[in-house]
Amino acid sequence: MKKLTSCCPRAAALALMLAAACGGRSTSSFPPGINALQDAIEVAWPTCTSAADSGCASADDPFPQTLATEISGTGGGYGWAHGRGYLKYPISQVWAALQLPGVVNLSFYPERDNSKCDAGLNVESGYDVSFETHEVPNGLIQSHYDFSVTFREGVMEGTEADPKEIGVVYQKTWGATSPGVQTLAGSIIFRPASSTDPNVTSIEMIRHLSATNTNGGPQAQSWITEYFDGIVSVLGGTALPSLCSGLP
Repeated sequence: MKKLTSCCPRAAALALMLAAACGGRSTSSFPPGINALQDAIEVAWPTCTSAADSGCASADDPFPQTLATEISGTGGGYGWAHGRGYLKYPISQVWAALQLPGVVNLSFYPERDNSKCDAGLNVESGYDVSFETHEVPNGLIQSHYDFSVTFREGVMEGTEADPKEIGVVYQKTWGATSPGVQTLAGSIIFRPASSTDPNVTSIEMIRHLSATNTNGGPQAQSWITEYFDGIVSVLGGTALPSLCSGLP
C-alpha cells in the first residue's frame, strides 16, 4: 500500500515551505534621532543639458525637478541606493505634505503593488511626527514574511512654522528575518535648495535593504524613485489613494 503522503508531493512541499516561512520574528532596536543614515551621499546633484531633460524648465535650469540615483551591490551585507534631487516647492509646503495621516500613504506608496499595509499613528514620543506601517507581502508564502517599519519625522533646523531642514528616518523594527527582511533602513533630508529662490527644496535619500530573494540595490533604488514620484504628485495637488488600513 502506498503511503498517503507520496501521492501529494506538492502539498508536502508546500507544507514544508509554510513551516519555514512561519519562522521566528524579532524586534530590532531603532537608535534615537532623525539624522541622515550616512554622512556622505554617493551621487551628484541632477543637472540640465537641454530643456528636454527630465524636470528641466530650460537648458540652464539649475534645479531640475528630478532625482539622480546611484546603487550598490551587497557590500556590507545589504544593497543600498542613494538619491539627490529637487522639488520646485517651498520647504514649508514639503513639511505640510509630511503630516499625518496623508504621509502614511506617501511612505507606503512605493510598496503599494507588493504588499498590504496596516498603519499605527503617533507610535513614538519626542518627535514631531511618528507612525508605523505593518506590511504583509502579497503571495501565499510571502505573506508569512510580514514586518513593521517605524517612521520618524521632525524639523531639524528652524520651526514647524518656518522649517529650514527636515529629517525623516525609518527602520524595520519587527518581523521575520530568515527568511524575510534582514535589513531595511533609510533617511530623507529636505533643505532649501537656494538662498535666493525660496520655492525650491532639495531632497537627499538613502536606503539600505537586504531581504530573502531580493536584489537589495535595485529594489532600494526603485523605492526612493517611487517615493520621489509620490511626493511630487502630492505637492502638485494630486492626492494619493488610501493605501493603509487604520487611518482616520
